[in-house]
Amino acid sequence: MDPQDFSGSDNIEITRDQDEAAIEPELILLIAGTGGTLFRGVGSRFLIGRSRDADLPLWNISISKKHCTIIHTGRMWMLEDLHSTFGTKLNGKELRAFERVPLKRGDRIDLAQNVSLIMESGDEGAEKAREPDESILDDLKEYIDARFMQWTAEDEFSATVKAERILPPPAASADLPRPAMPYAPLPGAASPGTAEHRPENDTSSPDILFLEDIIRKQEKTFSEAMLDLLQMKNRKDSEIYKRAEISRQLFSKIMNDPNYQPTKNTAMQLAIGLELDVYQTQKLLGRAGYALTPSSKVDLVVQYFIEREIFNVTFINDALFSLKLPLLKTGLKL
Repeated sequence: MDPQDFSGSDNIEITRDQDEAAIEPELILLIAGTGGTLFRGVGSRFLIGRSRDADLPLWNISISKKHCTIIHTGRMWMLEDLHSTFGTKLNGKELRAFERVPLKRGDRIDLAQNVSLIMESGDEGAEKAREPDESILDDLKEYIDARFMQWTAEDEFSATVKAERILPPPAASADLPRPAMPYAPLPGAASPGTAEHRPENDTSSPDILFLEDIIRKQEKTFSEAMLDLLQMKNRKDSEIYKRAEISRQLFSKIMNDPNYQPTKNTAMQLAIGLELDVYQTQKLLGRAGYALTPSSKVDLVVQYFIEREIFNVTFINDALFSLKLPLLKTGLKL
């Protein structure tokens, strides 16, 4: 897009159904060099590129048909490069392919020579998703202390089992089916054996139901579970392993060998690459015999970022480094 193409033009707006617009976030971008032209859109995902199907089409040969996308996670706006030919820069720093970074008001997005977008809408949550500062590290330390201290006297195996059993399944998601079975409640809640926690007409004991869940987990290997998730998420292999920050060779080995046993770090990075929630992450890790456990500070750091929908291995490693904990990218099984 040449800047002069928008000279004197009206603002660009994408509107949706009024009821839908009332609950969805509004994206506002200033198209630099166009005399103040604004792009306004209501929704949670906007494609930017040379394609006519793009939400914001930009007619410039240096811009890819699907150049980048801006996504609202429910907490903040995030920018993601879609493996564009000439790349995407945020405030002068070039993004890696499929890297997703938070946006805040005033950020400058450079797509090609003389084609820039200025972020006019913003979110308070974006500031916390930047490289960890003292405020987020203090919050993270409190999060770890509140969960780690009460488990320090527990046996590792016991903690692993309890961590999975006490996790209540959140609202149903099409990404990863949840089993229709009761899970033991959090401390202080009613027992899973009580009537309100049992499926209708179910006479099985909680122990039998938990055993059935263990058996169900063993029906598929980690590799087979990954294949199912890729189909459900409708994502390309390259998008997942680049976002997970693991090598293509390792990803290929995992996907092609049904019996391959990944390290726990690798499994967690893949969960981050797939943007799974905590419950889904537990289920995927279970396929390889692992679990997020409160007896591991590294696990708690990973859980902290997943709960806040910050699916960025670099940010997580920065936090781990600041807390003097082992990084996710160490000890990969090749």
